[in-house]
Amino acid sequence: MVKDHDFKQILSTDISLISLSNFVNFIVSDKNFSVAVCNVNSLVAADKSSEFNKILNSFDFRVADGMPLVWYLRLRKCKQERLNGAKIFHNVIKTGIDKNLTHYFLGSSDDVLTKMKKNLYKKYPQIIIDGTWAPPLADVKTITEQVRLKRDEIEKSDILWVGLGMPKQEELISMIEDFDISKIGVGAVFEWVAETKKQAPIVIQKIGFEWLFRLLTEPKRLWKRYFFDFIYLLQFPFNYRKKM
Repeated sequence: MVKDHDFKQILSTDISLISLSNFVNFIVSDKNFSVAVCNVNSLVAADKSSEFNKILNSFDFRVADGMPLVWYLRLRKCKQERLNGAKIFHNVIKTGIDKNLTHYFLGSSDDVLTKMKKNLYKKYPQIIIDGTWAPPLADVKTITEQVRLKRDEIEKSDILWVGLGMPKQEELISMIEDFDISKIGVGAVFEWVAETKKQAPIVIQKIGFEWLFRLLTEPKRLWKRYFFDFIYLLQFPFNYRKKM
């Protein structure tokens, strides 16, 4: 685990305190880091499940994606910028071009991966993509078994980007921690880059309403997540006092 940066606990998870530039320098200069891009949903899930929290806290970096996390850290006098999946994705790829960094993309669907590759080559003509794979719909154990069969192919690359969504992508990364490659879980970024889903405009992201934009674009999938996470956060201070 990386010891060269500080952490601040939010709920049960230690969040990395690190600038984007320092984070990118870590990733492009070494070949075996694990990264969890954390938002409120992932931290609530970790607080509810000690097993999942153990997985998150085993990662080298647990970076603050959601603006509510950034606001909380700033209230605690921690100067932390938002390190969301898309920002990490594009900055690592852009910086890695001069270092001939190679990439492997795992997740989503064949259609999304094809469109994403096309858009990446258009935006970054010198990007080196070693491979892509869209796993079948299955539990994480089954996917992990299939990923292990592709180990030699995957380890030829410098970075494995995993777009399976939380918690599956974090569980998979934990199960292949022995792979000699940096592993980064980026959730919906594949769909955004492929332009099969819309990402919130930058202005909406900066004011902290990306969650509302996503809710309005995918209400059936996301309303339960946001509703129950909100209820959990309201109850947390009272539950915490009872444990004291």
